Amino acid sequence: MEVDFTCDAYETTDRFNTYYPANSSSDFSVFHLNIRSLRKNFTNFQALISSVDHCFDILCLSETFLYSSEHNYFPIPGYSFIGNSRDTRQGGVGLYVRSGIEVEEVPVSLEGAEAVSVRLVGAGVSSLQLTCVYRRPSSDQRQFIDSLERFLSPLRYQKHLIVGDINIDILKPDSDFYTDIHQLYNYENILNIPTRVSPSSSTCIDHILCNFDDFRINSGTLQTAISDHYGIFAVFENSTNPARVGAKCFRNLKFNENDIQKVFSTVEWTEVFNSNDVVHAYEIFLLLCTKIVAPLITLRPKSRSKTKFSAPWFTPSVDREATKRDMLAKKAREFPFSPVHTNRYKKQRNRVCALLREAKANYYNDLLSKTTDPRKLWNIINLSTGRKNPGQQKNSCPKEISTGSGQVSNPQEVLNELNNFFTTI
Repeated sequence: MEVDFTCDAYETTDRFNTYYPANSSSDFSVFHLNIRSLRKNFTNFQALISSVDHCFDILCLSETFLYSSEHNYFPIPGYSFIGNSRDTRQGGVGLYVRSGIEVEEVPVSLEGAEAVSVRLVGAGVSSLQLTCVYRRPSSDQRQFIDSLERFLSPLRYQKHLIVGDINIDILKPDSDFYTDIHQLYNYENILNIPTRVSPSSSTCIDHILCNFDDFRINSGTLQTAISDHYGIFAVFENSTNPARVGAKCFRNLKFNENDIQKVFSTVEWTEVFNSNDVVHAYEIFLLLCTKIVAPLITLRPKSRSKTKFSAPWFTPSVDREATKRDMLAKKAREFPFSPVHTNRYKKQRNRVCALLREAKANYYNDLLSKTTDPRKLWNIINLSTGRKNPGQQKNSCPKEISTGSGQVSNPQEVLNELNNFFTTI
């Protein structure tokens, strides 16, 4: 299968924004980043998304380093989070799905990897499945590929995207066994440039696999200072299938009242009036009305207004400093053995981290100082600490707790144990 795509590398968000301004609602797009701890880099990730003009439909993350109980702690307004964690300070994957897109989680199990898979459900269109994968570099490559083949086999005739850090360098000849498998099932990697560059290596270990070719795809890398991996993305331009996947449809009925009266006046209602059976007469009446109205009705996908996320504390001055950091990072990559460029970049990187923390703290402190309403006060506290986020589950009760007699996972028993504990303190 030949997929029509263009793949480019973007060194800064400013350059990316030149080619990808605020996008059309008919475009469907995904972004992936190996974030190396969402807890540590959440503020930097918010700043990155704020500095990009394009509104991605799904943000994929690998190596989130989260426990499953922490999935609701890092909200991004306008997105809901779905994750699969190793429940250790290692690995893990997660998806931020933009509000307005309906998804249902699909079970997935890959050997030596964490994965989360969702099906984007739409009305009147074939569904698209998206899977985010992180394969541990120490895991057995053959076992992973065998399990990947078992996963792909039943999805042969379904539109499917696989995004993630696979830790297999497709720029090397020894990756043929991996590429042969996904080509066997008509998948093509729409990234063919390095996604992780160091002074001693240049590898393409972050992939976007696609098994459909019915529209134009723009893909590429976006260099960031968050981790040693580049962000990777794919934009499906004016796509008639995935762009509207997840969009609810509504009936669009347009007619002139005088015209509809004329149409109804020409209908022969004799069979309805002459019927002695009320049920039969109603069925005939309904059938005739349907024949009249049906041509006037069209199903139109509900407009998915892409309200781009922008952190309110991400000020223009901080944005300028972040841009300066990205330019210095580019220089440091061009001259990896130059201590001057490396030290300049590290100094600016640390400066931006401090500015982000300060800007975020000042923003919420200012909100708190101006609030006298207790309800609004708690809303601000919950929002700033990630305890309240539209689109996330409202139930924050832990799914499982440890007691003196062992693990308790039954929801009612968990509530009873918590109640007993807090009433006896």
